[in-house]
Parts: sequence; structure tokens; C-alpha cells
Amino acid sequence: MYVDASGKLTGYLMEYNNTHVMVFDLKDRLLKRGLITHDPTIRLELAARYIFNHLKQPKKSELQNTAHFYCFATKPPDTRVYARSWAVSPAEDLPVEVREKYKGKVWAPYLGLLNDKNGMFERKFGKGGRGSIRVRYVNRPDEVFELDHVDNVEYDFVADDRPAPWNQPTVSMYYDAFPSRDTLARVGDCARFALCVRDVADNLAHDGSTDGSTATCSLLVSSRYGVFRSLYVAEMGCWYQHSIQRSTHRRNDPVENPHYTIHMNLTATKIMPIEQPLPTEVVDGGKDVEVTTKFVFEHDHFEKEWSRGLSDWKERKEGVPFKVFFYNFYLGKVRISNYSAIHIIKLVENLRKDCYERMKTDPINVIVKVRPLKNFLEMCMKHPDNELYVVETVVDVEYVD
Repeated sequence: MYVDASGKLTGYLMEYNNTHVMVFDLKDRLLKRGLITHDPTIRLELAARYIFNHLKQPKKSELQNTAHFYCFATKPPDTRVYARSWAVSPAEDLPVEVREKYKGKVWAPYLGLLNDKNGMFERKFGKGGRGSIRVRYVNRPDEVFELDHVDNVEYDFVADDRPAPWNQPTVSMYYDAFPSRDTLARVGDCARFALCVRDVADNLAHDGSTDGSTATCSLLVSSRYGVFRSLYVAEMGCWYQHSIQRSTHRRNDPVENPHYTIHMNLTATKIMPIEQPLPTEVVDGGKDVEVTTKFVFEHDHFEKEWSRGLSDWKERKEGVPFKVFFYNFYLGKVRISNYSAIHIIKLVENLRKDCYERMKTDPINVIVKVRPLKNFLEMCMKHPDNELYVVETVVDVEYVD
């Protein structure tokens, strides 16, 4: 159960092979995967904290004074990583539906949500209790760490900035908390999944008086940073990992330069082709790219409740927003037009009628093909919350396996 890292990769090393490293990021409480671009013969130390940058040697970077909160270690000859920390269990006074949702779970503020499969934690510390734990790294589809042992080690049982999920409001997977693109980037940072959407485009930052400045460039789009210029010609429809460098002829301090933008002041360098994270093809005779992806349908974001069930779509369509959005890790925010949204609703309703044995709450995937907006560069430079892609074709709908 991991996610691909979008930029610089920092965390405790859980495992690695010839192509990728897996690190646990304590800040996000996520297992993250990153492509190895350093010398693969370098021996790495499991359970150590590293910083992995594009085309640079990994740097060990241990944090100080963490023993009161957590620690990672291996137990030779066992090569698996173990971690010690503390956790809390759901209290008895929570609403019934919340207790049911988190039944058999405990919350470790530095490790995330853990399965208490045999009730080990609750038997020792009770409902709403807190105590020390040891976990073992397993990387299964439903868990990163397995609860291995509970004991009475003393910790600073305080983490106000890491509240248990049962004490937080539910956030939609759609629009309530879309990540904004970064508006600042440091030299040496990297974009790990950048798609070449234009191989030859006007270089808006071209300066004929500066050596190395070119009139054209390639445009690489990543969900984290938006649109980067590459002065090295990239291949249309190819995905890249790249470093970031300054444009030498521009004022690169955002404080001193009110017109600073990532697109105008920074460029992609050391671009390296990578495997496609999503099916991607070049279309329109080489003029555009199209990416196939999927998302889970949520009716509340596609249509107002009052219009559902109306048979006349001339009236019903008034309940469908003019624009609907979903978020994809590799593409960022994606727009769905009103026409496509209505088409999706019809497909979903027909699927539910045909599969009457399924529960109405069973999740449904919507498969779509998306393209960059015609004005994606303008949208990117206007605001970091703007979407850069739009659904071109609705392919199909299917129940989530």
C-alpha cells in the first residue's frame, strides 16, 4: 500500500530493489515509492532516514530527539524493519457509526491507522486507551505496518497536530481539499511525474541577448508544479522525471520579483524518461496527448439531490453543475464538462439497473480519456488551484473490484 512520490523523497527506508526505493514519510504517514537514479550499487541501510534527489547520491539525514515519539530499527538476522511508538484506540462515547467504522483499529499519530486484528491493544489499554506499541513493516494492500507487540514503554503521549481520524470531519475525495500546485520550487528539487504535452512551443521567457536562451521549448506538466519549460527537446506523450534549475537571466527571488512564476523563472533539467504511470498516447497527428484514467463516482458531486429521479432531462440537467471535477495524483485537478457529467450519470444509473443484485452503495469506477485544456498554460499561470486537464471522452463505467 504505497503512493508514488511527486517530488523530493524523504523518509525512513523500508525496502529497496534495483529500480525503486520505499520510504515511510512521517509527515504524511504514507509509504512512498521513488525511482532510483543514483548508483544502484550503493548499499543502503534499512530503517535509516534518507533524502533521495534526482540523479544525486542518497543522503542520510537522521532527526534529533525523536526517541520520545518513535524509532525505527531492524532486528538482525531479520531484514524487516520494526518501529516503536504509541497509539490510541476509539473511545466508547463516539457515535455508533464512527465506532463501527473504526472497529478493530488504533491510531498511531506517527505511523497512521493500524489494524488491531486480535484486539491486542484494546485488551491491554481498553477503549479510548493509549499505550506503547511495536509494529512490523509488511506492506500489504490494506496496511503498511502490522501491530506486533504492546507494552508499557513511556512516551510523550501528546500529538495535538496529529489528531485521530475519528476526531476529524470527513473530507470528500473530490473537491473539499484539492491540493494546490506549489508556487515556489528550489533549485535541485525534482518533479517525478511530468508529461510532455508539447514538444515544440513558444518560449515565453526567451531572451535573445542571453546565451542558451531558445525561442522554443518543450512543455512538461506535473501535478505538483504545473508547467515547466524544457530547453532540451522532449518527446510528445513521454513521461519524465527531472530536476529544477533557475533561469540565469531572470530575477529569481519571489520577494524581489513580484512577477515571479515557476514557469517563467525556472526550467526543467536532467530530464529522464520514465515508465508511463497511466496509459498515454499522442493524438491529432502529433498535436496533442490523451491519458486514460479512472475515478470513483460520487453522485453528490455530480447532481443536486432535488433533481435525481426526474425523468425529463431538460428539467433534470438544471441540477447538474456546469463543471464537475475529480483529482488524480499524476494529473492533478481534472474538469468534467456538464455534457460529460450527464453522460456519466446515465451510464451509472443504467449499470445499477442492469446489476440489480449489487448494493446501491457499491462503488463504481468511471473510466475516461483526458487531454490538456486548450489554454492550460494560461490557466496554470493564473492560479495554482486551476485545473489543467479536461475529460475528452467517457469510456465506460464498472464496479470497483
